[in-house]
Amino acid sequence: MAITMIPWNPDSYTNYAPTTPGALSYGEPNAGGDLMVSWGASTDSNGDAVTYVLEQSVDGGNVWTQTAAGIQGASYLAAAPTGKATIRYRVRATDGSLWSAYSTGPVVEVNQPPAMPLVSYGPPRAGKSLEVSWSASEDPEGEAVTYTLEHSVDGGAWVQDGAGIAETGYTATVPGSGVSLRYRVKAADARGAESPYSTGPAAAISYNADPALSGTDTDLGSCAAPPSYSYTVADEDEGDTLTLTESLDGRVLRTVEDAVRAQTYTAAVSPSVWLGLPNGAHTLTIAASDGQGGAALRTLAFTKAEDEL
Repeated sequence: MAITMIPWNPDSYTNYAPTTPGALSYGEPNAGGDLMVSWGASTDSNGDAVTYVLEQSVDGGNVWTQTAAGIQGASYLAAAPTGKATIRYRVRATDGSLWSAYSTGPVVEVNQPPAMPLVSYGPPRAGKSLEVSWSASEDPEGEAVTYTLEHSVDGGAWVQDGAGIAETGYTATVPGSGVSLRYRVKAADARGAESPYSTGPAAAISYNADPALSGTDTDLGSCAAPPSYSYTVADEDEGDTLTLTESLDGRVLRTVEDAVRAQTYTAAVSPSVWLGLPNGAHTLTIAASDGQGGAALRTLAFTKAEDEL
């Protein structure tokens, strides 16, 4: 049996464009953040491989900019622009020679981050508390703002002190080692858009010890006559100059400059002060400071119970 070979006629083959991609789906991105853009897959009646080109338009403009080409799947992780109010995407499919129509998604808002806060702090003392504060950040969309605080020792890695802080300040604990310390803070809105970091200056970590007052906080009980309290002060840093401040109910009674270590001092309520003091509860305090940020406080409670004529 004879077999007749019919030559292939290229004019008899018709190539068809891929179908238009299905509806695009994407959320409202944060400025500069990642945004997953997805769409319904196209089909090609000739069985050709299909790839996609994704484009974007910002702020309602008619100019479309290519985001990516040669995309093999029906999704793409795009980067949202910064400094733009709105964005929209469109996609079309190709089999390498023919193109489908565009499928265009909706216009969505680009969520802008809060303003950058400005951080500040005082001299850090090893192992002690340090108040770190910053200016309040405003969010362009009016959302609630929280803050993240981090620190770095000697220019090393940043370590988080706190996150989700609603206030414009935080009581941090200074590390017990290292030469220098710095803090940085950033703001975030409810949708996670973040400001740039505000980084404070490097500050030398002080290893100055606190002065120490003898005795313990106590209640002197009921007093029919002016009370007094004897004490000494100590400080292991020999070069520190010590100052003592004795107060009654917040009113300074006496200040001792250049106090001598281990010498006995007596805090007393003078007769004239006692005379004007009403019966009832009162507080006598003794504060010691070393001029280097170190301090100690002794609190003595008493009740004046003098017989009134």
